[in-house]
Amino acid sequence: MKSLLWIAGALLAFLVQTADAAEMSAEQVRAALQRGSPQRPADLRGKDLSDLDLSGLDARSANLSGANLFGAKLVRVDLRGANLEGTNLNGAWLMGTDFSNANMARASLLSVVVLGGEVKKMPVFRGATMTGIRMIADLPGADLSGADLRNAVIGVNIRNQGMGRCAPISRAPIWPVRTLQAPISIER
Repeated sequence: MKSLLWIAGALLAFLVQTADAAEMSAEQVRAALQRGSPQRPADLRGKDLSDLDLSGLDARSANLSGANLFGAKLVRVDLRGANLEGTNLNGAWLMGTDFSNANMARASLLSVVVLGGEVKKMPVFRGATMTGIRMIADLPGADLSGADLRNAVIGVNIRNQGMGRCAPISRAPIWPVRTLQAPISIER
Protein backbone atom coordinates (compact mmCIF):
# COMPACT_ATOMS: atom_id res chain seq x y z
CA MET A 1 0.00 0.00 0.00
CA LYS A 2 2.84 2.38 0.87
CA SER A 3 4.54 1.79 -2.49
CA LEU A 4 1.26 2.43 -4.34
CA LEU A 5 0.83 5.74 -2.50
CA TRP A 6 4.45 6.66 -3.21
CA ILE A 7 4.00 5.93 -6.95
CA ALA A 8 0.76 7.95 -7.06
CA GLY A 9 2.46 10.84 -5.27
CA ALA A 10 5.47 10.76 -7.61
CA LEU A 11 3.19 10.69 -10.66
CA LEU A 12 1.17 13.62 -9.34
CA ALA A 13 4.35 15.61 -8.63
CA PHE A 14 5.60 14.90 -12.16
CA LEU A 15 2.30 16.01 -13.74
CA VAL A 16 2.19 19.22 -11.69
CA GLN A 17 5.81 20.03 -12.58
CA THR A 18 5.37 19.43 -16.31
CA ALA A 19 2.11 21.40 -16.44
CA ASP A 20 4.03 24.56 -15.61
CA ALA A 21 7.06 23.78 -17.76
CA ALA A 22 8.01 25.76 -20.86
CA GLU A 23 7.03 24.35 -24.22
CA MET A 24 10.65 24.31 -25.42
CA SER A 25 14.01 24.06 -23.70
CA ALA A 26 16.60 26.84 -23.85
CA GLU A 27 18.67 24.62 -26.17
CA GLN A 28 15.73 24.18 -28.55
CA VAL A 29 15.14 27.95 -28.62
CA ARG A 30 18.85 28.53 -29.28
CA ALA A 31 18.77 26.01 -32.17
CA ALA A 32 15.63 27.59 -33.68
CA LEU A 33 17.26 31.03 -33.56
CA GLN A 34 20.44 29.72 -35.19
CA ARG A 35 18.39 28.17 -38.03
CA GLY A 36 16.71 31.53 -38.67
CA SER A 37 18.03 34.03 -41.20
CA PRO A 38 17.28 37.67 -42.09
CA GLN A 39 15.13 36.43 -44.99
CA ARG A 40 13.42 33.77 -42.88
CA PRO A 41 13.50 34.73 -39.17
CA ALA A 42 12.99 32.15 -36.44
CA ASP A 43 9.29 31.56 -35.80
CA LEU A 44 8.51 31.21 -32.09
CA ARG A 45 5.01 32.70 -32.27
CA GLY A 46 2.79 31.83 -29.33
CA LYS A 47 5.36 29.54 -27.70
CA ASP A 48 5.51 29.15 -23.92
CA LEU A 49 9.11 30.04 -23.07
CA SER A 50 8.40 31.00 -19.48
CA ASP A 51 11.16 30.81 -16.88
CA LEU A 52 13.86 29.85 -19.42
CA ASP A 53 17.37 31.29 -19.21
CA LEU A 54 17.89 32.68 -22.72
CA SER A 55 20.65 35.10 -21.73
CA GLY A 56 23.07 36.20 -24.43
CA LEU A 57 21.04 34.94 -27.39
CA ASP A 58 20.95 36.63 -30.79
CA ALA A 59 17.23 36.86 -31.52
CA ARG A 60 17.37 39.66 -34.09
CA SER A 61 14.24 39.78 -36.22
CA ALA A 62 12.79 36.66 -34.54
CA ASN A 63 9.01 36.32 -34.48
CA LEU A 64 8.01 36.00 -30.82
CA SER A 65 4.55 37.52 -31.20
CA GLY A 66 2.14 36.23 -28.57
CA ALA A 67 4.89 34.23 -26.85
CA ASN A 68 4.92 33.74 -23.10
CA LEU A 69 8.28 34.87 -21.71
CA PHE A 70 7.03 35.22 -18.13
CA GLY A 71 10.00 35.24 -15.75
CA ALA A 72 12.47 34.44 -18.55
CA LYS A 73 16.09 35.55 -18.17
CA LEU A 74 16.74 37.69 -21.23
CA VAL A 75 19.97 39.26 -20.00
CA ARG A 76 21.99 40.80 -22.87
CA VAL A 77 19.67 39.33 -25.52
CA ASP A 78 19.74 41.02 -28.94
CA LEU A 79 16.10 41.51 -29.93
CA ARG A 80 16.68 44.27 -32.47
CA GLY A 81 13.92 44.23 -35.07
CA ALA A 82 12.15 41.29 -33.40
CA ASN A 83 8.37 40.93 -33.42
CA LEU A 84 7.22 40.86 -29.79
CA GLU A 85 3.66 42.01 -30.45
CA GLY A 86 1.36 40.90 -27.64
CA THR A 87 4.17 39.06 -25.87
CA ASN A 88 4.01 38.44 -22.11
CA LEU A 89 7.31 39.65 -20.64
CA ASN A 90 5.98 40.01 -17.09
CA GLY A 91 8.69 39.36 -14.51
CA ALA A 92 11.36 38.93 -17.21
CA TRP A 93 15.00 39.88 -16.57
CA LEU A 94 15.93 42.51 -19.16
CA MET A 95 19.35 43.79 -18.07
CA GLY A 96 21.35 44.91 -21.12
CA THR A 97 18.69 43.66 -23.56
CA ASP A 98 18.41 45.54 -26.88
CA PHE A 99 14.85 46.05 -28.17
CA SER A 100 15.86 48.67 -30.78
CA ASN A 101 13.32 48.85 -33.63
CA ALA A 102 11.40 45.87 -32.22
CA ASN A 103 7.62 45.65 -32.54
CA MET A 104 6.41 45.52 -28.93
CA ALA A 105 2.85 46.68 -29.57
CA ARG A 106 0.45 45.55 -26.85
CA ALA A 107 3.19 43.64 -25.00
CA SER A 108 3.01 43.34 -21.22
CA LEU A 109 6.11 44.19 -19.17
CA LEU A 110 4.82 44.25 -15.60
CA SER A 111 7.37 44.00 -12.79
CA VAL A 112 10.32 43.41 -15.10
CA VAL A 113 13.87 43.32 -13.72
CA VAL A 114 16.01 45.94 -15.46
CA LEU A 115 19.02 46.26 -13.15
CA GLY A 116 20.86 43.88 -10.91
CA GLY A 117 23.72 41.46 -10.69
CA GLU A 118 26.85 42.05 -12.72
CA VAL A 119 25.06 43.63 -15.70
CA LYS A 120 24.77 47.37 -15.13
CA LYS A 121 23.27 48.32 -18.50
CA MET A 122 19.61 49.26 -18.81
CA PRO A 123 17.52 47.81 -21.64
CA VAL A 124 17.44 49.80 -24.90
CA PHE A 125 14.09 50.58 -26.55
CA ARG A 126 15.41 52.98 -29.23
CA GLY A 127 12.93 53.26 -32.11
CA ALA A 128 10.76 50.43 -30.77
CA THR A 129 7.04 50.30 -31.53
CA MET A 130 5.55 50.30 -28.06
CA THR A 131 1.96 51.28 -28.86
CA GLY A 132 -0.49 50.05 -26.26
CA ILE A 133 2.29 48.53 -24.15
CA ARG A 134 1.67 47.95 -20.45
CA MET A 135 4.82 48.43 -18.40
CA ILE A 136 5.64 48.79 -14.74
CA ALA A 137 9.35 49.42 -14.41
CA ASP A 138 11.86 51.87 -13.01
CA LEU A 139 13.66 53.12 -16.14
CA PRO A 140 16.26 55.77 -15.22
CA GLY A 141 18.81 55.84 -18.02
CA ALA A 142 16.90 53.49 -20.35
CA ASP A 143 17.05 54.66 -23.98
CA LEU A 144 13.52 55.24 -25.28
CA SER A 145 14.55 57.71 -28.01
CA GLY A 146 12.37 57.46 -31.09
CA ALA A 147 10.07 54.89 -29.47
CA ASP A 148 6.40 55.02 -30.43
CA LEU A 149 4.56 55.21 -27.10
CA ARG A 150 1.04 55.96 -28.34
CA ASN A 151 -1.57 54.55 -25.94
CA ALA A 152 1.19 53.14 -23.73
CA VAL A 153 0.56 52.75 -20.01
CA ILE A 154 3.90 53.06 -18.23
CA GLY A 155 4.21 53.37 -14.48
CA VAL A 156 6.39 52.68 -11.51
CA ASN A 157 4.69 50.78 -8.71
CA ILE A 158 6.61 51.47 -5.51
CA ARG A 159 3.87 50.40 -3.11
CA ASN A 160 5.74 47.29 -1.93
CA GLN A 161 9.29 48.65 -2.08
CA GLY A 162 11.13 48.63 1.24
CA MET A 163 12.85 51.98 0.66
CA GLY A 164 9.85 53.57 -1.05
CA ARG A 165 12.00 55.45 -3.54
CA CYS A 166 11.79 55.77 -7.28
CA ALA A 167 13.61 57.55 -10.04
CA PRO A 168 11.35 59.42 -12.43
CA ILE A 169 11.22 58.30 -16.04
CA SER A 170 12.10 61.91 -16.93
CA ARG A 171 15.77 60.98 -16.51
CA ALA A 172 15.51 58.45 -19.33
CA PRO A 173 16.41 59.71 -22.82
CA ILE A 174 13.03 59.59 -24.54
CA TRP A 175 13.32 62.56 -26.86
CA PRO A 176 12.24 62.59 -29.55
CA VAL A 177 9.35 60.24 -29.01
CA ARG A 178 6.63 59.92 -31.59
CA THR A 179 3.98 61.12 -29.19
CA LEU A 180 3.82 62.97 -25.91
CA GLN A 181 0.29 61.83 -25.07
CA ALA A 182 1.41 58.61 -23.39
CA PRO A 183 0.00 58.44 -19.86
CA ILE A 184 3.12 58.04 -17.75
CA SER A 185 2.25 57.70 -14.10
CA ILE A 186 3.83 56.87 -10.78
CA GLU A 187 1.70 54.91 -8.33
CA ARG A 188 2.44 55.47 -4.67
